Parts: sequence; C-alpha cells; structure tokens
Amino acid sequence: MQAAAVCELDECTAQCATCAGWTCSDAGQECRDADKDAVTGLNTWVCVCAAPRVGVSAPTKVAVCTLDECLSHAGTCTAAGQTCFDPDIAVAALGDWECRCAPPAAQSATGQAADCSHDECGPNGATCAAAGQDCVDGDHRTLGDWTCQCHSPWDGVGKQAPASMCTHDECESFGAVCPDGQDCADGSHEDAGDWACVCKNDAAVNATGAPALCEVDECADACATCAGSTCDDAGQTCTDMDTKAASLRDWVCACPPPTSAVPAVTSAQHCFYDECDDDAVCGAAGQECVDGNWNVNGDWACRCRHPETGNATGAAAACALDECETLGKTTCEAAGQTCEDADAAQSNDWVCRCPSPSVNFGITAPAATCALDECQAVPAPPCVAAGQLCVDPAPSPTSTDDWWCQCPLDATREFGAVAACPVDECAEHAAVCTAHGQLCTDTNRSPGALGDWACECVSGVGSQVAAPAACTYPADDECSEPSIRNVCTDAGSQYCIDPVPGVDGNWECHCLTLNAGVAGLMAPAACVLNECVAVCPTCARRANDAANVCAAAGQTCRDPNVDSTGDWVCACASVGDMEGATAPTGPADCSFDECTVPANAAVCATVGQACVDASESTRNDWRCTCVAPMTGFAVASSASCATDECLLDVAKATCGDAGQRCIDASKATSDDWQCVCHYPAVGQAVQQPAACTYPATDECGDAGNRAVCAAAGQICHDDSAEVGNWHCTCTAPTFTTATHPRAAAECGVDECVGNTVCSAGGQVCRDNDTTVEGDWMCRCVAPEEGDAVAGALAECAVPVDCAVLAESECLAHTDICAWNNGTGCAFGAAVLGGDDDGGCWWCWILVLLLVLCCCCCIVAVLFLMRVRKAAGETEDSKWTAHFEYEAGKEMDEKERSEFSRSCLSEGPPDSAAPSLAASLLFDYEHEEREALSEL
Repeated sequence: MQAAAVCELDECTAQCATCAGWTCSDAGQECRDADKDAVTGLNTWVCVCAAPRVGVSAPTKVAVCTLDECLSHAGTCTAAGQTCFDPDIAVAALGDWECRCAPPAAQSATGQAADCSHDECGPNGATCAAAGQDCVDGDHRTLGDWTCQCHSPWDGVGKQAPASMCTHDECESFGAVCPDGQDCADGSHEDAGDWACVCKNDAAVNATGAPALCEVDECADACATCAGSTCDDAGQTCTDMDTKAASLRDWVCACPPPTSAVPAVTSAQHCFYDECDDDAVCGAAGQECVDGNWNVNGDWACRCRHPETGNATGAAAACALDECETLGKTTCEAAGQTCEDADAAQSNDWVCRCPSPSVNFGITAPAATCALDECQAVPAPPCVAAGQLCVDPAPSPTSTDDWWCQCPLDATREFGAVAACPVDECAEHAAVCTAHGQLCTDTNRSPGALGDWACECVSGVGSQVAAPAACTYPADDECSEPSIRNVCTDAGSQYCIDPVPGVDGNWECHCLTLNAGVAGLMAPAACVLNECVAVCPTCARRANDAANVCAAAGQTCRDPNVDSTGDWVCACASVGDMEGATAPTGPADCSFDECTVPANAAVCATVGQACVDASESTRNDWRCTCVAPMTGFAVASSASCATDECLLDVAKATCGDAGQRCIDASKATSDDWQCVCHYPAVGQAVQQPAACTYPATDECGDAGNRAVCAAAGQICHDDSAEVGNWHCTCTAPTFTTATHPRAAAECGVDECVGNTVCSAGGQVCRDNDTTVEGDWMCRCVAPEEGDAVAGALAECAVPVDCAVLAESECLAHTDICAWNNGTGCAFGAAVLGGDDDGGCWWCWILVLLLVLCCCCCIVAVLFLMRVRKAAGETEDSKWTAHFEYEAGKEMDEKERSEFSRSCLSEGPPDSAAPSLAASLLFDYEHEEREALSEL
C-alpha cells in the first residue's frame, strides 16, 4: 500500500487564503514559512525585519523592527577606547547613539567620540590644600599625572603628594618698596615676611617689611612727627631744619614773601601782609586801597572816597556819586524831607520828597514845596458833607489844623468844624416880593429864626411878613392906580414911582435896587442884574466893602444870564486848551491833575511813557516818566529813557535779598549790573551778591544788626562811630519816611510808579497816601468824568448837559434828566406845570391868602390915618420929616422927589449898605414907631 503523499505549501510564495501575499513585502520585511505542511502548517508564516533591523513577527503579522545603531557605529567609539550605546533602538529613533568614556571619566557624546578628559585635582585637591599648596593636573587625558605645587611666588612640587619644601626670594615681590638708597634683603627663602629694607650707607639700619628710616624729611615724609599739610593749608612753606633720622620735630612753616613773621616750630605762622603797601593802582585813580585779608593774596580792592561809592577787586573802581550825601541830604533834612538819588550814575537827579501825608517833591534845587491840603485828606473834614466849603488857607505840612468850614453864601466860617450858616430866607422867597415890585427883607438871619422874612413896599408904604404887602400911596400919586403899578410889576423886579405927585403923566418904572438899569417913563425899565457885581444876599458880593466870593478864592466870577438870579459861578483859571472847573454860587475846587489835559497826556502816551502830576495844586510840574525797566523823566516833555537792568526782577531779587544796592553803570550795555555794598562797606560783584567788608567801627558789620533790617527788606546804616545809633533805611521803590534807632524804618511807596493799569486804559494814576497800600486809583481824562475806584480803572463818560437836550434826547437820559413841558429839559425829577391844568391848585390858596392880607392892610391903614390925624401930621409931612432926618437938612418938595428917585432907582454906590432903599424903609418904620410910642 502506497503511503499518502505529504503536500507542502509555502504560504510566503503561494497564493491562498492563508498565504502572506504582499503583507511582509509591503512592510519592507522578509516573509518566512517555517512549517510548509499543507494541512497542519497553515497560518504559520511570519515577517522578518530586513538587516540591519532585527525583529520577527507573530504568525500572519507584520514584525515590529528595532535598530541598534551601535551595530554600524561601534567602531567610532571603540577606536577612542569608548563604549557605544544606543539608548533607543526604535527604528524611528535614529542618530541618538553615543560614545561613553571608560570610568572614572563619565563624559559622553552623541553621534561621535566623547572628550574623556578628567581633572584629577577634583578628588585629590584636598590633599594639596591641606598642605597649603595648589593641586595641578597637567593633562586631563592622562591619569596619575597630578601634582601639589607651592603657592606663587613660592617654588616647590610634589608628585601625587604635597611638596616637601616651598622656597621664595621675597625681594622679587617687595623690592620696589625699598626707596633709592636702600637695598632689599631676604634672609631666608623658606620663611615669609622676613624681608627687609637695608640702608646702603649704613647696613645696620634696616626695617623688616618696610622702608628703612635712613633720613626723615618731616616736611615731605609721612610720620607721626611730620608737618603733613599744616604749612600748605596756611599758604606757607615747610622746611625741615635737620633730616637725620634722629633729628625729629624740627620742621618750621615760613610765610611767603613779601610777608614776614618770626618762624614757629611745628606750627603755621600768622603772616601779615597788606597788599596795599605796594599800591600803584588805587592811588593813581584817587581812590583808597583796602586789603580785607592780609593772609589772602589778590583780594585787595580800590574803594571810592566818600561821598562817592563803588569798589573793585584788583582794579580801579567805577565810582558813582550819591548826590544826597553831598548836595541833597542837608537841604532835604533841614526841611524835614527825605533825599533820594535814584541813579548814582547820573547827575542832578536827586530829589527832596515830602513826608507823608503831604505830597510833592523838588528836583535838584531847593527842598520841595510840600503841599498838605487838609480839605483833601482822608477822611475829609465834614464841610462838604454839610454842604459847605472847606478852606485850608495854608496847604502846608507845617500848618495843620487850620482848615475851616465856610458857608456857601457868605463869609461865615467855623475853624475845625461845620459853620452855623445864616439863613437869608429872601434867597428862597424874594420872587414873591419882586413879583409885586417890593423888596424882600430878612432882618434876623439866625438859623433858628425862620418864617420872619417880609415884603417891603418901595414907593408906597407897607410891609407884610411872609407875603406881598398891601402898599398905600398918597391920593394924588399916579402909582396908587393898580393898572399903572401893574405895568411895572408885570415886567418883573420893578416898581412904580411918581416923582411929582399931582402931575399927571410922569410916573416911571424903576428897577428894584438889586438890579441895574434905565428907568422907563410910563413904561417898564430896562433892567439887568450882574450877580458878580451887584450886592445882594444871593450875589457873589454880600457887602459893599467886600470882594466877591470868587475873587476872595483867587477865582473868576461869571454870571451867564443877567436876566435871572442864582446862576452865577466861580471859575478856576483855564489850563492849556481846557476850561477851568466851575462851581455854582461858590468857590470851585481848582485842584487839577495836569495829566488829564489831553495835550499833556498825549506827549507822554505817544512815546509809551506815563504822565505824572506830582502836585495838583502846582502848575506846569507834570512830567513824562519812563516805564520800568526803563528809567528817566522830563518835566513837561517826553523823557529820554534807558534800560536800567536793576529794575529787572532777577537783579532786584539778587541784590535786594542780600541787602545790597544794584547799580547799572552803563545802561547802553546788558548783563553788567552789579550788586554793591552800601557805604561805608566795600564790595561789588557782577550779577551776584557782593562780599562786603565793613570798617571796624561800623555797627552794620554785625550780622545780627543787618539781619534786623534785612527781615524788613531794608538796609543797615551807621552814620557815625557813636555806639547804638545804627538804623534801617528803606530800599527802592519805597522811600524812607521815618527812621528809628536799632529798628526798621517806616517806608512809603508811590504805587503809581511803574503802574501801567491806568495808562493802558487812557486814564491817569493817583496815589492818595503813599503810606497806605492799595489806595491808588485811576482818574478820568477831561472832558470825561467818572468815579474813581481804588486799585482799578474809573468808569468814565462825557457828562450829559440836560439843559441843552431836546425832548427825545432828554427822555433817553431819564436817570439824570427830566422833561418839563413848560421849561424844557433839566436835571432832576419832573415838576408840575405847562399844560397840566390841575398843576396850580396851590394858586387858589395863594389868592385867598392875598385877599386876607389885603383886608388886614386896609384895617391897618385906616388905623394909622386916625393916629396921624390925632397927632396933627399928614402923610406928606411924614415923608418930609423922614427924608429931612435921613439927609440932615431942609428939603422942599422938589428936592425931596429928586432925592427919593435917585435913591430908589439908581441903587447905592459901592460904599453904601447892601440895599439903601431897604435901609431907608427900615429907618422910616423905626422913626414912626418911636413917634407913635411918644404919642
């Protein structure tokens, strides 16, 4: 029987369901079938990694290959005596193989042979250090070659152990310490610190570890007994008298030539040398040489001789003359004023300034004429508030408390108080009488006697208190006819007179005695009243023997309308093209700021300068003043200005804070201002505080005294060698008003100086009180007027004259004007009148009063006629008796008529009483009362 065949199946190459196919080849691997039995060896094929990779898969699976790179790179490591190691044999981890050094070296390198150098001093260094030596491994690639070596500069080596001995010549290291003239010697090269410096000239003299003291120059060497910098610090020369080592403490300081002093051992000298002994500069300039410190060279200075000021270090000084010391001081102080010399570099610019509160100053010549108008003082006297005139007859600071209040309508006055002014009620009520051709009389003008004024008949007989009189006339007097009298009375301020009673057609209208004019025959007279010439209670002249009110005040009286009363004014003299100020019925205030004259103000304004009127009571003293930092002024013309750097803030602060004076000697150049010490101290410095030197007797040399003044922003002055008389004085722009020994001074300042607030607004500045801060004010320039406010511009406007305005313009100024249909525009509130039919209700009351008065007069006349008849007298004989009494002689009827007419119509001569007619009537009534009393 034939055996069954054994069939083989290589699943790696065959094509079957269990075969590998392309599985291994697609993975880059080799397929192997170890069991090819077609029955039992199915699914036994495996994939094997291709060299150099290694790895066999599980049956029917792709293999996971590994790659040990040392298989290909081991030669690189073994050639260097190192071991190859691949830390990651994964196929993806390529290039990470490394060479590792053989112990004890621990170095390694990836992808190349490692540097296996090894410092054997690491483990062996302690052996050398314990012996105070250094470990040295000459070749780190070689083992067993380390040594112990002595510290440099010591010599000695031990192989793999400390050196047995270290040696060194210390002079190789320290030989330079030994100076010239000495040698370095090291006695034992094995011991440290035993080297020494040995003197060449004496080997016995040596010093271990330091230079030997062969010689000692105590001026140049450093030692306990040496001079050090003692002489140098004093500017002197050191000399060692003996430099032997055994000769110590014999050095001396010598003063430099040309100074001299007795040498002192081991200390600095006090050298004396006055550099002014060799002066050839100051003396040639006529100045004084001053050497402030004899121990310092080059500090000598030339100082100007009194009264000039100025000094300069190392050169002749630029001297400035304070003219107050030579010219002004005596003049000003004798007048109780302060002298100021604003610029010591200029001549003839010193001024005497009046003490506050007076004003004014005088330029270069005599002392100022100080003005102190007490009526302008603050607070003002009570006159103006009481409606009276304030008069200071002598506006001078030497004449005080002499002002008086004067009544506006007469010469009644009261010194230092409000006057008790007489009240002439006829000033208010005269029109009631003159409208009826009568005179108003007020026999008692005491302020307490009111309501006693009366209307007096002129050509007739009669009077009435506070109302028109009912005049009586002789029966044959044509003026007894009302229609004739009314011709005169209706003309205003006239009366009727019949010069020859009984003769028809000769009556005349005459002006009342207050007026002047030409009588009218059977017609109104031509009357005028010049209140500046006439004598009346309301006129400028109050008495025949007195000047008019305006002339008494040095002013001009003007009566603009002789047809009306109460409109005369006093006028000040004109100034330039401007009309002088006026005041109604009394003296005007003629104080005047000449800078308000447009022409004057324009002279200064056109060149950018400020106009200043030093005294409003003095004419032609206004001046143009340069605006800071420019300086200069000129009276009544534009000034020539120059820049004074001392007015700049930096200069004022630099010198002022140091209590020194700033001088800009040349205003044509810049940056040359100097701080200069106040005389008699000397010292100056450009653009910085000066170092001041004071005479030994000057108490201002005491810093404490100067500090008292500096605290008040002032400077110290000591006028004489007397002890305790130093004082402080004010600095610009202030001026001294009073000084006190050993204390701060009282200062004043004209706040208008350098003030541009007013000029910028087209106004002028006025400082009412130079001792009060913040009271300056701006004043309007004519023709504008307005209220001045302290420290600000005034509210200026051209005044409105209501009297010349038309109705529409008047109604546009209802704040100050009022329209009246009858009289037109006027100042104040509107009054009734014109076309207002209800405005004369008071006329009916007046008519009733007049009727009652007439009735009373008729009764009185009847009574008088009875009395006269009983006395055997007639009216005609009574008039004759009166005029005979008045004239002092017998008169016939014609002479009496002529006398009466001349008295009543022509008015009194200048030497007569204020109203002759009123006087005659008064005398007549007086005689009549005496006659009646006798009866």
